[in-house]
Parts: sequence; C-alpha cells; structure tokens
Amino acid sequence: MNNRNKVVIGVDIGGSHISAGLIDLSDKRLSEESVIRKFVQSGAAAEDIIKNWAEVIRGLLQKYQPVHPKIGIAMPGPFNYQEGISLMKDNQKFGALYGMNIRTTLADAAGIPAESIRFRNDAEAFLEGEMFCGYGKGCTTATAITLGTGLGSARHWNGITEDADLWNTSFLNSTAESYLCTSWFIRRYKEITGIELQAVKSLSLATRLDMKAKKVFEEFGYNLSIFVNKLISEETPQVIILGGNIIRTYHLFQTELMKGLPDFYGQKVKLSMLGKLAALVGGACLWNEIKVTP
Repeated sequence: MNNRNKVVIGVDIGGSHISAGLIDLSDKRLSEESVIRKFVQSGAAAEDIIKNWAEVIRGLLQKYQPVHPKIGIAMPGPFNYQEGISLMKDNQKFGALYGMNIRTTLADAAGIPAESIRFRNDAEAFLEGEMFCGYGKGCTTATAITLGTGLGSARHWNGITEDADLWNTSFLNSTAESYLCTSWFIRRYKEITGIELQAVKSLSLATRLDMKAKKVFEEFGYNLSIFVNKLISEETPQVIILGGNIIRTYHLFQTELMKGLPDFYGQKVKLSMLGKLAALVGGACLWNEIKVTP
C-alpha cells in the first residue's frame, strides 16, 4: 500500500462473525486480499469472544507491522462508542460483554495501546464506507438502510455521517423494525401457513415451489416501498443505499419495491457497492482526520 502512515485496520463485528482488512486512506483502497473473516459465536463466554477478535487483529498487524497501529471497529449497538463499553444485554447478542470496556480489554489481548482502537455504530460505518469509495462517493446527502436481524439506518449530511436510529420510528401498526427485519419474515409466514421456519434463507429457497413464501417477499417489498417513500420525502437524500443480509434475497422483493416507488425515487435506490466490506471500510474512516470533500 502506498502510504503506510495512512493504512488502517477496518473491522466489522457482526452477530456471528468478525471481518477485518487493511484500508489505505490515502488512495481510498481496500486490500481485498488482506481481508480475514472468522466465525464468532455471539453467545460465547466473554473470554472466547475477545480472544477470537484479538486473533484476527493480530493477524493483520503482522502483515504490515505498523509503528503506531490504528484500528477502526464497526460495532452493533447498544454500545458506548466514545468510551468503548458494551451495553448489549438481553438481545441474544454478546450478552457476556455487557458493561465491559471493550477498548481496554481488546487492546490488552491484541498487545496494542488502548488509544489505537476507535468504535462507531455499524450502520453508520456501512454508510461511511459507501460515502468513502462506494455509491455515496460524490454525494453531499445520503441515507443507508441495513436490513438484517434488526433495522439499521444512517444519514450523511453536511459532511457528517451518523446513526439515523430509525428502527423505533412509528410505521404501519407498530415500529419500522417490526416490519423490516428477519423476524418479520418468520412471523408473517407462520401467520399465513402455520409453519415456522428458522431463517430467511430457508424461506427464500421455499419460494421455488411455495407461492405463499413468494407472497411474503412481495409483501416485504411493498412495506419497504412505503418506508422508502416516507424517508425520501422527509430527508431528500441524493441516494438511498441498501445493505444487510436480507439484501441477498433482493431479487424476490425488488419488483414490489420498485412498483411502490415513483420512477424518480426508484432511481435513487442502490444496492451497496461494497457489500459486506462496507462497514469495515467505514470503521477505518474513523482515522481519516482530513475530511474528504466530494
């Protein structure tokens, strides 16, 4: 990479994995060959979780051996990003880390100074990655929606990318997250058929022969179109970027989504250019001290 002083380790922490890679902030390049992805059980003991995260970070530190290491981590919430303290509790995700100072604990395990680690919200990091070298590049306003276990959202405005925290906003008969996440698919299919599947992937495979499964995805696309319409009319972003695991089934709800959007709105909606690497790029951007203007 061109400028070793601008090489940062970007990290994306998910409910079942850690992904990390080297990003050169000077030429906006991710070294894809450097990316390490490791399965991590979010329900494991704290010691095991930290050990696995530290192993991945140490592996990348050995690759480019920085004098002053810099690590930017995209982390799901709830989390105190400034202090590096986990607030995740009773949500079947990293419960063993509740109340722990992840910055100091992870730094000790990786053998680096605590000040070498910075944190940011994962949806915010996803959008920042797209702003840096994806579909958001050159835009002054943008919104991201990440569809997965939960509903993530972020906005970019006046040069700042931040968590939009839209998951709990009023939507239809409940909240936005109630209709736009993994559990909705499972719940809705059970309401229609009485059958409980375990994952969206299973439901997507069922669409080949099961019209009721196909109908669930179409309904999801319609619901998402209502949400996107509201979002564009209220926030007027130049682009809306979609990400998250549910996007792997985009072909099953794309038609209904676009049908529910005016043509002009539909042109604004993009699938993530960086995909699963967007958040780790956005994590690295925490160290991009010089703001990049479009």
